[in-house]
Amino acid sequence: MKINYGIHLIGTPVLALPNTPGYWESQWWNNEDGWGHKSTLDIFENKNYNLPIDGEWVEIYINEESV
Repeated sequence: MKINYGIHLIGTPVLALPNTPGYWESQWWNNEDGWGHKSTLDIFENKNYNLPIDGEWVEIYINEESV
């Protein structure tokens, strides 16, 4: 298991599963487009970057066998 990171907008749902009320309200950072849906988030290998305003680091676990 490899740990990477995504940037989540504070105040929006972190765990929002499809067909749940918060699914489309969850906001994640993309370097090209800014805040958007989690399907567009950029994944970082470390936290050596400046966070955007109201952003927080969230660990993302990646199964190395599927990469």
